[in-house]
Amino acid sequence: MGRQTKGNKARFNSSWQIVRIILFGSYAEENLGDDLMLCVQIDQIRQRYGKVSIVIFTGNPEITRSFLETENLLDEHIKLVYTGRRGLLEPGKPVLSSLNWFSQNFIEIFRANLILIGPGNQIQDVTRKYRVLFFISRALTAWLLWTPYAYFGIGFFSLKGRFCRWALKHTANHSAFVSARDMGGAERFLALGVKPELVHGLTDISFLYQYNKKTDVQPDDVPIIGLNSRIFFNKMFSPEVSANFLTALALLLKNIHMNIGAKFRFFSFYRASQWSDKAAYEQLLQHLNSPDFPMGFVPFHDIQTTCNEMASCDAFIGVRYHSVLVSIQNDIPVLAISYGEKTWRFMDENRLSDYCIKLEDITADRLQNIWWKLWYNRKLLHTTVRKIQIEANYKAHKHFALIDNVLLQGSDCQKEDLSDDPERT
Repeated sequence: MGRQTKGNKARFNSSWQIVRIILFGSYAEENLGDDLMLCVQIDQIRQRYGKVSIVIFTGNPEITRSFLETENLLDEHIKLVYTGRRGLLEPGKPVLSSLNWFSQNFIEIFRANLILIGPGNQIQDVTRKYRVLFFISRALTAWLLWTPYAYFGIGFFSLKGRFCRWALKHTANHSAFVSARDMGGAERFLALGVKPELVHGLTDISFLYQYNKKTDVQPDDVPIIGLNSRIFFNKMFSPEVSANFLTALALLLKNIHMNIGAKFRFFSFYRASQWSDKAAYEQLLQHLNSPDFPMGFVPFHDIQTTCNEMASCDAFIGVRYHSVLVSIQNDIPVLAISYGEKTWRFMDENRLSDYCIKLEDITADRLQNIWWKLWYNRKLLHTTVRKIQIEANYKAHKHFALIDNVLLQGSDCQKEDLSDDPERT
């Protein structure tokens, strides 16, 4: 456990007093993966502690409020707090009024019993150079205010900036714990110099989402193949790599349709801005260059509807990380296309690397070979997938057991013993 807090601020006493927990992830991005993890956090915290006051730091309170209403999660115990999406100073506002969000964040962190930084892929400076400081700064504020904090369910992708690496190491070593969503991320924290006793290599918390799985799904006359894609920034991949990926994917879809007569459903997992999955769908249509190609678009309205729609698929081609995880959770064989370490790590750590390919390694032949191997082994894969579901559910619960040990610190309540945890790094 990290630094002892002044006055045992984290303590959850035997009278089960109302405590305040801050959730600070990538919220209001209108991304199914981030929304899915927020649902899990709220649900698990309520199951464990009852009427806890949950404060959500969000880049847009209105978008987050609308999402929580759609998912039937919003009540009087949830407070939404704007957290400076556009930086320290808000464009078009006077300096003093622009800084209101900062003072409110400061007050909320001071009042909190615990702040959870994550979950998600926040530890990276690839898509946004100083994005990681947005999260580290709240950890530093909590440290200064003696408020317990944790890097929770966090993804560690790539961190090149020397100052960012130093700041992360310092704040992680003073945290209550660091729970990574894969073993590869945990190893990155250890290589950074974070104390081994603080670091836990687990899995993504989304495996705790409670699906209302359809039991009356009627099989279609022809196979239904689900898929998704995304727009890739030039700083992630060169235009040549992105174009090669789209060409190979379009050829694969045509090959599948020609051989088994499949229909296709393109699932949106992200709906905000010009980089939405609708734009990725239209981009793929251009590469297919076939007006009558049997592929429809499934918009993202709410999590359960998307998952129910995915349940009708016979297999899935997943580019977005959480589309791969949702496929696994719904017993759908999935070909994973990895544009970042998170997808490759998940598939490799769960013995599915034969059905994963890195985007920069794609050729039309390689992609088709992996697909047909998946398709012809799809029935055998169900046993493997069920084992992964059980293991992942166990690991995902460990994230919340770590919270228990912080909130029960110094109380008479029973802590969970993690000393023999085989998943601890």
